[in-house]
Amino acid sequence: MNTMIRKANADDIKTLQEISKRTIKESYRSFLGEEVVASYIDSGEPDRYIEDHIDNCSVILLNNTIVGFSVCKKNIIDLMMIDSNFHRKGLGSILLQFNEEKLFKEYSELKLESFEKNDKSNNFYIKNGWLEISRFQDSGINKILFHKRRK
Repeated sequence: MNTMIRKANADDIKTLQEISKRTIKESYRSFLGEEVVASYIDSGEPDRYIEDHIDNCSVILLNNTIVGFSVCKKNIIDLMMIDSNFHRKGLGSILLQFNEEKLFKEYSELKLESFEKNDKSNNFYIKNGWLEISRFQDSGINKILFHKRRK
């Protein structure tokens, strides 16, 4: 498996938007429901988010093809997505470790949020040493706040 991580650029936006929408449709329906997912995608917010945060975005490539991305804001991993067609191949762990190493150079504690009912992601974060520190509601959706401290 030939992987590489690099800073995203404007030429990547369309690809990242496609990955985002495909992954939201295929992975979030089970815990957010069809109506919420469709409404969110139809709002255009996933596309705007990527456009607005491209400067804070890293992409992971597999054999020179973008298969995922992450957005970091200060000490927060704000979004991390692996194309649903490439789940369960270790790419999420590679991207998460990259972000941790990069951010721990500047911060002693990192944070990220996840949907409370997104068991796959939550188990993934726990497996990678993240600890739950709180639960809260955001726009009527239950979320979990995780953190990890530099060793």
